[in-house]
Amino acid sequence: MGAWGFKLYEDDVTCDIKEEYMMLIKENKDNIETTKRIINSNQDFIQDEDDGPLFWFALADIQWKYGRLLPEIKEQALKHLDEGKNLERWKEENPKLYNKRKEVLDNLRRQLESEQPSEKKIIIKKPFITDWKDGDLFAWKVEDSFAETLNGRYFLLYKIGEVEGENNSVLPLLFVKITNDDKIPETIEEINDCEFIIMEEMVPASVFRKVQRKEISEEEFHDPLFDRKYKIPDYRYYNLDVSKNKIPKNLIYLGNYENIWIPKMNFDELFGSRGGYDFWKNAQKFFVRSFLYCNKKLGMNNDENFEKNALNGEPFSNELYQNKYQENYILKKEYYDEKTFIRK
Repeated sequence: MGAWGFKLYEDDVTCDIKEEYMMLIKENKDNIETTKRIINSNQDFIQDEDDGPLFWFALADIQWKYGRLLPEIKEQALKHLDEGKNLERWKEENPKLYNKRKEVLDNLRRQLESEQPSEKKIIIKKPFITDWKDGDLFAWKVEDSFAETLNGRYFLLYKIGEVEGENNSVLPLLFVKITNDDKIPETIEEINDCEFIIMEEMVPASVFRKVQRKEISEEEFHDPLFDRKYKIPDYRYYNLDVSKNKIPKNLIYLGNYENIWIPKMNFDELFGSRGGYDFWKNAQKFFVRSFLYCNKKLGMNNDENFEKNALNGEPFSNELYQNKYQENYILKKEYYDEKTFIRK
């Protein structure tokens, strides 16, 4: 399941639909036109057995909260609640959280069957346009990390481009490094010696084409380790905040650099990936988790015991992962110090 929690907006589909609806409604304020556009642009979600219910749940919920719930959207959401397929998935795949998920969906049903509030005014904010220039480099001290040995080091935020955010905002697209110690690098050589953080890993498009051509067997495709075996790195990161006031005050501007070495990325292979993203308040934890999970292959990123496993130097908490392909993912002590995670 592409979910990290049992709440309504703790999976990729519902978050995407909520974000897209709010962006479109702020552009034209016409609810019917916005609804048509969001349905037309998300047919892949709608036609998918697993993602379809999530699409209607999110759209119905956000429309109700803004007093704009259309009868046909309400009907679709209630139909999927009646069918119960989403809840059945939780019973099969995450039985420990089944009752909590059921409570969330029961509350959604009660909400949709109640009288919706009066139509709320949509506030159109002036788009946030970043004033960071390509090549700008900032240092951000690691503080209060659950990986205490990383505290005192610095994340290096390097702007490589821009992405469009909510309400036509323009956000800085970053590559992020982490220093090897508690000193801010002063030379280009010292900067280049710092490690780039892999924000997420994705199975490349060429591998899925091999699956379609049956060059990869069904057995291998359904192997729990399929993703881990074929994933390639994505170093991109952007922040979802669209306000200058949200930018941390303790960022240290180091200057503008055009000659920092950056890893090559095949964007055709990363089709569908947007890189890593979060809000500034969560960014440091996001960077640390990505660094430990993607760079150092410690813990499992969606595991509730991730932090404990990562700090204990465990590659994975699942016994299956420890028995199969283990040699590929254990922290290589000949390359990394097992306590500080620094390259030897």
